[in-house]
Amino acid sequence: MALATALSPCFAACTPEPDGTLNPGGVGGVVVTAMPRSTDGRDIVFGTTLANSSDSQSITFEAAAVDLIGAQGVEYVDAFTVGMNSQVAVGTPVPPQFSDGSDPVFAQTQVDNWASRVPLDHSTLAPQAYLQLLVQVRVTTSDDCAFADGIRIRYREYGKRLLVNANLATVYFYGASGDQCHDVYDHLLATPIG
Repeated sequence: MALATALSPCFAACTPEPDGTLNPGGVGGVVVTAMPRSTDGRDIVFGTTLANSSDSQSITFEAAAVDLIGAQGVEYVDAFTVGMNSQVAVGTPVPPQFSDGSDPVFAQTQVDNWASRVPLDHSTLAPQAYLQLLVQVRVTTSDDCAFADGIRIRYREYGKRLLVNANLATVYFYGASGDQCHDVYDHLLATPIG
């Protein structure tokens, strides 16, 4: 009986477990998204599609499930999910307001979609399903071209805690185009996160 007890931990520990099936984008190469800074000091959201490629396992997310990697002048505030038919545009100042932009229908849609958000740590991604991840950030510097190298997402699947790093780099600029941030773009493209 002692022999069986001694071997049991090895059977549990040595059994291979599947890798996680969360794909947040930016895993196979660097994606750089540039966004104008909010002119009125509101936070900004950027988004990505979360995909669960498992045929049978749901994914759940833990509290404070997102970290910004290599952030310079920008900090993580919160993260949410919305359905794929309720997306919020990348770079939207939040909370969205009816006065944002020149298209009142689009502004109303953004307000409604933002209202439908679910905190990430209350979200579940079903097998073979998709959600839009909204990462709310705050620019903390007056310097131009604030950036983050990517994001890290912590989640649970197969009864274990997992994480994935995604090369979803972001740049936050003053003005209309962000052309002044070429050096930052080049840096982000040349240094993918591991």
